[in-house]
Amino acid sequence: MPLMDINGHTCHYETAGEESAPAVVFLHGTFLNSAMWEKQAEALGGDCRVITYDMRGYGQSSCPPRFDRYEWVEDLRMLLDYLEVGRAVICGTTMGGPIALQFALDNPERVRGLVLAACGPGPKDAVPPLPEDFYEIRKELIKILETDGVEAAVEAQDYFKTLSHPAMCGSDPTMPDRVRKIVAANDAASYANLMRAGMYFNLLDPRMSTRQRINRLRELACPVLIVVGEHDIQFREHSHFMAEAIPGAVFHVLPGEGAFLTLSAPEPFNRMLSAFCKAVIDAERGNGDKPSEAAQLELEVD
Repeated sequence: MPLMDINGHTCHYETAGEESAPAVVFLHGTFLNSAMWEKQAEALGGDCRVITYDMRGYGQSSCPPRFDRYEWVEDLRMLLDYLEVGRAVICGTTMGGPIALQFALDNPERVRGLVLAACGPGPKDAVPPLPEDFYEIRKELIKILETDGVEAAVEAQDYFKTLSHPAMCGSDPTMPDRVRKIVAANDAASYANLMRAGMYFNLLDPRMSTRQRINRLRELACPVLIVVGEHDIQFREHSHFMAEAIPGAVFHVLPGEGAFLTLSAPEPFNRMLSAFCKAVIDAERGNGDKPSEAAQLELEVD
């Protein structure tokens, strides 16, 4: 299991494909970890250098009890530096989407293309002080994590109860069990520290403000692919908004799918992703190895 020490924590990552191939980096969703990208790694590994990793607090990556939210963005930059990747296509889903978006806005020279799957620009900016019960709930979750494990803690948040809804799993009846298996692989101690850190996040940090991401969407000059599920009531409107705001963004709605479309519909999603990566790389090579304008990108998906 490849591990590296960066930015105050130990990060678990995996790579597939040739080191010299164009890189594609995947950022997983809330409660999940890098295991969710197994089908994408298989589909792209023959043509690209696929990089998946567990964000701090998830999977087998450790987590300090105190850190700032922007360090998720810095972790991605340091991962690319560690693996000697100059530029990459960055793909994020749910919570990984806003982190990927922030990285692209702050490090445009490192991003060949951006894929935002089942996500929005970020949660509504919270204004301190938070409700007192927020801290009590966090403390209770930490207690459950340390005594009963990750699955019990996630169960306590009613997360698993939503998995069978089409807005989450689409038409795949196996999705709840598959997600439970991925969640169970998270390290309980690291997840407990993530909960601790969340009680002390600087909610006024302008670097991670959702409002500033929204205001900066038109800055994106790299090719952008946005994919959302037809039944995804959480992110459908957000995805439409981003597609309209980002110049030249390519937008697709996957029929019958929900927020877990990368898991429930890997074949159509992977076809889109593969076509997007190929188009980005071909367009860039045809323009003297300079980033192509998003509006110039033509993407055809069966």
